[in-house]
Amino acid sequence: MCINHWARILFIIGLIAIAPAQAARIERLVMPGPLIAGHAETENQCGACHERDGNAIQNDRCLHCHEEVQADLVQNQGFHGRNAWARSADCSTCHSDHKGSDAKITGLDPELFNHEDTDFPLLGMHRQQACTACHIKGDAYRDTTTECIGCHEDDDVHEDQLGNECDSCHDAHRWSEQRFDHADTDFPLLGQHEQTSCASCHIEGIRYEDTQSTCDGCHSSSDVHFGTYGASCDDCHSPEKWDVAEFNHDKTQFALRASHRDVDCKLCHPPASDASNQDSACVACHNTVDVHNMRFGNSCDSCHDESNWQEANFDHDKETDFFLDGAHTELDCHACHGVAREASSIEIKQEDCFSCHAGQDVHRQTLGEDCASCHNTSQWASDINFDHDFTSFPLYGMHRIAPCESCHVDARFEKAPGECQACHEDDDYHDGTLGSDCQSCHNANDWTLWRFNHDQTAFPLEGAHASVACNSCHTSTPVSATPNECVGCHAGDDIHRGEFGKQCDRCHNPESFKTVFMPTRQLEDDKQ
Repeated sequence: MCINHWARILFIIGLIAIAPAQAARIERLVMPGPLIAGHAETENQCGACHERDGNAIQNDRCLHCHEEVQADLVQNQGFHGRNAWARSADCSTCHSDHKGSDAKITGLDPELFNHEDTDFPLLGMHRQQACTACHIKGDAYRDTTTECIGCHEDDDVHEDQLGNECDSCHDAHRWSEQRFDHADTDFPLLGQHEQTSCASCHIEGIRYEDTQSTCDGCHSSSDVHFGTYGASCDDCHSPEKWDVAEFNHDKTQFALRASHRDVDCKLCHPPASDASNQDSACVACHNTVDVHNMRFGNSCDSCHDESNWQEANFDHDKETDFFLDGAHTELDCHACHGVAREASSIEIKQEDCFSCHAGQDVHRQTLGEDCASCHNTSQWASDINFDHDFTSFPLYGMHRIAPCESCHVDARFEKAPGECQACHEDDDYHDGTLGSDCQSCHNANDWTLWRFNHDQTAFPLEGAHASVACNSCHTSTPVSATPNECVGCHAGDDIHRGEFGKQCDRCHNPESFKTVFMPTRQLEDDKQ
């Protein structure tokens, strides 16, 4: 045992022998540090927590003041009563003192604390809440309320009318979901009522015992009949689906068939109308969609039926003198029978195209009204049966595939030119110098395929001239201005620079300008 230890023991024995007042002053001198804020009132009373003789158990001194912790230990409740370590350990193991007034000595780590060791285990959504959501800053954790209403007072849509036993209907998993069994009331929930929110019938949570239990009590605002059928809604409606009525219309004078079965009731029975006096004639409901404007009377069912109002069962081939064929079979009735015309007053013959197609007559009546001579019912615009061979200008070669408008400047087809020059003026490479008799060289098979014979001119093509391109010699217009002397084209090839004159053909020939042929007689003449 060291000397310092013995000195300390002797010092304490000496303190005991000193008078209490003097001892207290000496105790403060050796105090390890100031007390925490909670123990500040005993700053000068060491004996309030410590026994000088050291015989007393320290926990007893702590619990003497912390009576609520003492009660938890006795009753096995709260953290100290439920946590095995807290029950057996000395208080000072977790809660030390003499660390200053700002020290926190609870030793609680919110991140690691196990709420299962409390009287309020965390379940459901409570596990996801921050500690501060329930524990108010500055208040002791043990003072936090464990009643639902303590935290959920603002969520109580019942405004405290149902008391504080929230867990009788709600649980910790989701506050908005409740387990209330409506079957225990006088109004068991059936059909769509099971999916309806409480507030839909219990307005703002105010009414419960006095809530209406009749259909009319809740559905009066959605009564499309405006009370004309009384309050016995369940005669036709059921909780399964309010919008679907279980009324058997077949028991009335107007049995519903085909499309009528799918029609909404109020389309025929407007709100506030008396269904018992409903007119059952077609026109009573369909007058607004009567495209005939009542011209055919009220016997709609002579052409229409319940299957499809838009499709009429009228047989045009049987009932009229105008048989529908080709594209006519696909036309809407109004295409020929305008909404302002009575079909019965229209007398159209089978060949009378012009009465309907006058507006499409691009010929402006220059070809008469016998449209059927070229057009047919299959395709008015494209399938045209006109034979140009019966005109003064039969079509040959490329003319057969040329569009009509290539030659006919408008659809009247009047005064269409018959000369090549009229259409091919822009293609005339000769700029009119050879006249307008284009067909003497060109033909209808292809404008670029021409048949000109140069041997018919004053300059037959011989030798290399036969394969020379036309524009090699005919460099300007008119063609008649083209020279027919060798020097006219070969002046640039004359290496003699004109010393031998312009009669190139004395030495050169058409086979090749570069090949020189000089006859013997010519040589002798040159020697002399």
